[in-house]
Amino acid sequence: MYRSKGLALGAICLIVCALGSACSAEDNRRERPGVTDPDVHNHADVDHNHLDVDHNHEDVDHNHEDVDHNHPDGQGFPDVPHNHFPPDITDDDDVDHTPDSSEPDADLPDLIDLPDDAGQDDVGQGDVSGAILDTVPQFFMAAPEATYGDKLPKFTVIAGSTAGISSPNDLAFHLHSTRKDELWVLNQGTSNSGGSTVTLSNAGLSNQQADFRRDGNAWHFMSRPTSLAFGENGLWATGVGVQDANHSGGTFAGPSLWSSDMTIYAVVGSSPSAEVNGSHLDMLHGSPFAMGIAHDTNNVYWVYDGYHGHIARYDFQSPHYPGGHDHADGRIHRYTEVKINRHATLPSHMVLDKSSGWLYINDTTNKRILRMNTKTGVKLKNLPLTNENLAEHWEMHQVSWEVFINTGLNQPVGMALNSHHLFVSDHGTSELIAFDLATGTELHRVKTATGVRGITLGPDNKLWLANYLTHQALRLDPQ
Repeated sequence: MYRSKGLALGAICLIVCALGSACSAEDNRRERPGVTDPDVHNHADVDHNHLDVDHNHEDVDHNHEDVDHNHPDGQGFPDVPHNHFPPDITDDDDVDHTPDSSEPDADLPDLIDLPDDAGQDDVGQGDVSGAILDTVPQFFMAAPEATYGDKLPKFTVIAGSTAGISSPNDLAFHLHSTRKDELWVLNQGTSNSGGSTVTLSNAGLSNQQADFRRDGNAWHFMSRPTSLAFGENGLWATGVGVQDANHSGGTFAGPSLWSSDMTIYAVVGSSPSAEVNGSHLDMLHGSPFAMGIAHDTNNVYWVYDGYHGHIARYDFQSPHYPGGHDHADGRIHRYTEVKINRHATLPSHMVLDKSSGWLYINDTTNKRILRMNTKTGVKLKNLPLTNENLAEHWEMHQVSWEVFINTGLNQPVGMALNSHHLFVSDHGTSELIAFDLATGTELHRVKTATGVRGITLGPDNKLWLANYLTHQALRLDPQ
């Protein structure tokens, strides 16, 4: 009897063990929840067609100046002096915000809460288990897939009108290692005053300080500036938002080169003269309505030439002394195959991926983003000189370019990038949009207040924004 009971118990144990092994094997076969890929935006076919140049533009100038779209014939130069002095006039309709100590202090960071429904594409709710996503760390903190993007970022006000920020079009960080926390904000200004800058040292920190400056002849050399770009050498350049920086109906306008040495910029030439005309280091006058600018190397910059409707490469070469007037060593190469269409009132910012050579371009009016391979293109022919002597004035061809993104955009204005993402501010929809840099696939978008134009990535890898309408510099802080 005892032996029978023992055999029965042994059989039961064997059955239990077998069942346990089967359960364990079943658990091991269960798959980890997968990651849903973001929606892919289709792209237009690559268009390398060489388009004819169209220099016919509408006679419209939204910068309160007389418009004359007749191009110089290239035979000699117009009788335009290089010593251009601002008029001693004021215009009550040309409002310019300057620092006002009577306003509440806006220099220290504050937080702006967007409405609860100011989010992005719906994200699935439910099981919070699964993969941890960190797709766009500039927008959201890492989180499980099912809840990623649920918590909206905060828009922290870094500085406002009491610091001198007024209708800013762009902003950029200094690139030198000892000045990497220095944020420069570019104010548009008026036709009478010219633009200005606010330099925020220790930007966003408790010991932040603001330095408002306007060049002695910003009326000409920084006329309604649209865009700002820093070079690694400490120099920086701006584009102009007018057809004629002399404000006389011509086409004498283009990008300017500046020093970031605070003993030079807006100090030298504060009372302009024939020999020391402001503090600029160089200016070439071949691109009216220069609506965007991007640094390449040394003193080379890419310019969105809104007047001629194409991209141009500017090499200032060796700058003259601060406030000087010799620009004869300048080189301008025109990439007329890359057609763009200037928006009447909005900038069209650009950014160069220096690792690949791709220049990304906001073609604002056409609601798309182009990219151009700056390592391609060869000289087609010499072009007539206009407005001033140059070392080179060439037309280029056989450049490689394409429509990179042509869906989901309304009025793309600001632009920034890192090694994985292309960020764009859409003025028309009041959104920040993150794209995959390799494919152009849209990853996420977040709502902003109305009026955001320029954007940049800071040394903290966060997005910083310039709001033209609220007169503020802001930082996007994921929560």
